[in-house]
Amino acid sequence: MASELHVDAIKHSGGTSALTIDSSGSVNIPGSVIQVVTSETTTQISGTASASEVALGFTGTITPKFASSKIYVTVDLQSAVTGVMSNYAVGFKVRRGTSASDPLILESRFGHYANQTNVNRELYSTTTFSSLDSPNTTSAVTYSTFVINIDQNPNWRISGNSGRSTITLMEVAQ
Repeated sequence: MASELHVDAIKHSGGTSALTIDSSGSVNIPGSVIQVVTSETTTQISGTASASEVALGFTGTITPKFASSKIYVTVDLQSAVTGVMSNYAVGFKVRRGTSASDPLILESRFGHYANQTNVNRELYSTTTFSSLDSPNTTSAVTYSTFVINIDQNPNWRISGNSGRSTITLMEVAQ
């Protein structure tokens, strides 16, 4: 016959909680990664940067197991910007939600600055950026990517030539 131990928490002798078990049986060990969700695309997305944020249509969704968890968000965009002026740049952003008015989680700028004029330049890069978010929910959370003009409305491209762009979401127990 198997033995069973029924507990809600295991505590250090000093009284601090080392781990908790919720009513569904999920174990919460502070600092541990509970789950990892990755979304990727090799489909090219492109356009011309404008003064308003434009959704790239590239998202990742995670459903936290604990409302107290933090979500580590990391984005790798296989990106390119093209311009025929001396200075041009775009801003890539990640928001918690699908609208440009949703909370900004992270942002990165990518472009070209030089004293040359009327020189056509195309810059390629893996634009990588990350941040830790506190959504405070156990409902599904979607993180969406956006692009906005920073300087001179350049053309931009994500995942050109089948480059792989990814969003990775990690739930970290608190």
